[in-house]
Amino acid sequence: MQRSPRRRIFWFGLAAIVGGLAGGGALGLAAQRRTDDAASRLAIAPPGCITTLDVSHGGTYSVYLVTRAPSAELTGPCAPAGSIDHHGSAETPAMRLTDATGSEIFLVGAGSEHYSTDTHAGRRVATFQVDGAGTLSLQVARSADGIVLAVGERAHAPARAALPILLVGGGLAVGGPVIGLGMMIGGRRRKVRPQAGPLMVPAAPPSVARPAISPVGPPPSAPRPTPVPPPPPRASGWGDPPG
Repeated sequence: MQRSPRRRIFWFGLAAIVGGLAGGGALGLAAQRRTDDAASRLAIAPPGCITTLDVSHGGTYSVYLVTRAPSAELTGPCAPAGSIDHHGSAETPAMRLTDATGSEIFLVGAGSEHYSTDTHAGRRVATFQVDGAGTLSLQVARSADGIVLAVGERAHAPARAALPILLVGGGLAVGGPVIGLGMMIGGRRRKVRPQAGPLMVPAAPPSVARPAISPVGPPPSAPRPTPVPPPPPRASGWGDPPG
């Protein structure tokens, strides 16, 4: 049994809705994993200590105020015991960055970038630039908010690592339902035209034999007899033979 075009369009629209939502959700989970992986690669700088940073090449680096991190990533003598999960606002502790010669590196304030997942959260509070590889020292003042600082290359920022996946996932989660609903609504309004079949020519009525009819006219007239002249009279006289 063949399904009608309206029913097929309905099922295609429903599949687009389900597929868009499922694909968007799956990509959202993948984006969180990518963010967690990038955040776990940051160098932790706990408050109240001087952290040594070894940079392999020059470039722009970011300093993050970390408010959520698992305990496995918080190492060092000044690191807080256990994981951190700070809610609410947190003050950025004072910090000082120097190179191997003791010269101070200027820190530029920047707090527009942030990231947040189930296990990691933080926001950018400063950036700095170095010309090449070397050893740096970051001194962080003590803080009562239960937070830590972290340093990482700006090109590998946690928020940027998941941005392409988030864009694709958002497009699927929004575009799939929009397209599916459009197909379903359009399928309900669409008028199905009857399919053209073979051209039917009406058969000619059967022919009926009719007797031939001669034209009616006056009956033919009989030929009239030609009048015969009477014999000539007999002549009288002497020359006639006797009767």
